[in-house]
Amino acid sequence: MLSERSSVDIHALKRQGMTISEIARRAHHDRKTIRAYLNGERVTGRRERAAPDSFVDYVTARLIEDPHLWAATLLDELRPLGFEGSYPTLTRQIRARGLRPACTACAHVTKRANAIIEHPPGEETQFDWLELPDPPGHWGFPTKKAFLLVGSLAHSGVWRGVISPSMDIPHLLAAMTTLLALLGGVTRVWRFDRMRTVLDPVTGDLTSMFAGFAKHHGVQPVVCRPRSGNRKGVVEKNNHTAAQRWWRTLPDELTLEQAQASVEVFARGQDERPRRRRGRRPRGRCSPRSGCVRCRRSCSR
Repeated sequence: MLSERSSVDIHALKRQGMTISEIARRAHHDRKTIRAYLNGERVTGRRERAAPDSFVDYVTARLIEDPHLWAATLLDELRPLGFEGSYPTLTRQIRARGLRPACTACAHVTKRANAIIEHPPGEETQFDWLELPDPPGHWGFPTKKAFLLVGSLAHSGVWRGVISPSMDIPHLLAAMTTLLALLGGVTRVWRFDRMRTVLDPVTGDLTSMFAGFAKHHGVQPVVCRPRSGNRKGVVEKNNHTAAQRWWRTLPDELTLEQAQASVEVFARGQDERPRRRRGRRPRGRCSPRSGCVRCRRSCSR
């Protein structure tokens, strides 16, 4: 939406002979927006309603089914259906129309105290399991749960995931081997929570099998202190994203191999998303497929 002052400015620039693209760059607006105001298709001071009523029933049904469904997940589902609005437009329409049911259980939840921890490039990879409930029966898993081992680069936030039928030590080491190949190498530190396959709960020392695996790769395993899960917040946030935006929308008819390929495609699509750091503007990330082993997993440009 343009103000009256902005409308006057773009019309003046148009009279000076500037192109739509140049005006859009100077006004910091999309070319389609500038063209619409110059052609009289939109009125200043009035926001265009960009959420057609045809999508209201779908959004309402999905939010009744799952009140905690992310708006970003909804946007992923609406794009193939022809929705052309932006993410802010979708969230604004959900609020204005009151489409999301109130959750009494969440009304009393408060935010946990947190702090931003700086991670040097190439320093740390964080690992964590994500439980995936009710996987398709034709996957042949022994229980009604699947598991996704997520590895996240602490500096850049780039992550990959590997689906596994179990969280035991053989499956952990196999999944980590695949993850290291997907991430393109190893960092100096691996960070875990206090999972039994990594830390012996009786002795408080690393398990022998995992210690041998770490020695082979020449890394330093670090286990979070009790009740300090926020220390590996990068991987926990990526777990949340994978659960909300990938697992909730995964078709049941996919095979295990297709599901693994799907999570890899989804994770790669997250590589270039801007991430805001304290005191800095959000910037894109390098692709893990380019650059040196250290930089391609942690470069902030």
